[in-house]
Amino acid sequence: MDRRIDAHIARTQFGQIMDLATKNNERFIVDRRGEPAVVIISVRDFIRMAAPPPDWLQKAWSGAKRRGLDALAPAETDAEIAAHRRGKKSAGPDESARERTEPAEAAPDDARRAKARNAAANIIARRKGVTLGGLKIKDLINEGRR
Repeated sequence: MDRRIDAHIARTQFGQIMDLATKNNERFIVDRRGEPAVVIISVRDFIRMAAPPPDWLQKAWSGAKRRGLDALAPAETDAEIAAHRRGKKSAGPDESARERTEPAEAAPDDARRAKARNAAANIIARRKGVTLGGLKIKDLINEGRR
């Protein structure tokens, strides 16, 4: 949804406009003296317009959201990826397969970590390139969590 606002209102209520753009994916056209001057959109919308993610990345984002992995902080995700890489270097193929299956009675944090570990293993296994339209895949994945 596009909303037209005056430059003075945009200047005085910029924080609220940013919140609406990021949380509700609203778009604002800012007029200066009655003429459209700039557009305010969220980074997520900009990425989708400038470099739409491929289908495999869209599926990964939606799968992560369904499994609750979008709630992990970036630091937690980085730690899980590092732990997976360390385990992969020292573990054989049989041990890494055992790592992916977690016991059913695991604590909620352990379950989240297991899901993140599995998602990280899938991302690492794919090795679909480092950039997408000049943007880092890590940044796109982080944006998909929000």
